[in-house]
Amino acid sequence: MFGQSQWFLAPDTALTLDYTAQSVVSHAGNTDWSGQFDGMAIGDAATSRLVVAGISAVRTSGGTHIVSACTIGGQTASLVVRQATTSNDVCELWAATVASGTTADVDITFSATCNHAGVGLWRLTNAATTATETASDSNGIPYAANLEIPTDGVGIGYFLNVQEASDGGSDGNRTTWTNLTKDFDADFTGAAAGSATSHSGASSDTAGDLLRTATPPADRAYYALVLAAFGPA
Repeated sequence: MFGQSQWFLAPDTALTLDYTAQSVVSHAGNTDWSGQFDGMAIGDAATSRLVVAGISAVRTSGGTHIVSACTIGGQTASLVVRQATTSNDVCELWAATVASGTTADVDITFSATCNHAGVGLWRLTNAATTATETASDSNGIPYAANLEIPTDGVGIGYFLNVQEASDGGSDGNRTTWTNLTKDFDADFTGAAAGSATSHSGASSDTAGDLLRTATPPADRAYYALVLAAFGPA
């Protein structure tokens, strides 16, 4: 008589990364942007799903402007990395574990009033909730910083480009990335006349310590780049 053997499939524990959505909104002169980025796609539900949000905004006046609070799908998000432009415009990455649902409201509060904002979202599964490394730059073309993506890990880049339309670049194609693959590039809606403000996101699952760059078509105004790498859980 032969005994019975039972075979069990091991769960898939590999880290995955998917870009899921971006949105740009005009909501002039406000700090509370709740309700402006509702129903954004975050991909299939998973208990290990980490949603990373690139958040940018154009300030209305001088002084410090940052994201002071953010929730994603009702879950409190944590700051990953921030880098203001030289004009105090906002460019940051935030992250939250969101286990259920395929869409999420991204509710943001800024520390000071902003006119226009953008959000880009990535879905990670089986990733550590804390970045292994972050980097940023706002010093000029090319906007660049070294970021080491760990073995079996991923990297995300997010870029704010506040410039004039006369500086060139076609709609939705204002940023060129190196050592990250572009996921989106979108103009802000409702920006001031003559403006070509945009945000762009990029990512990679190729391990290595490389210089990651984001290059706009001209270097006349205000820009900021933020980068983060995540390893397996």
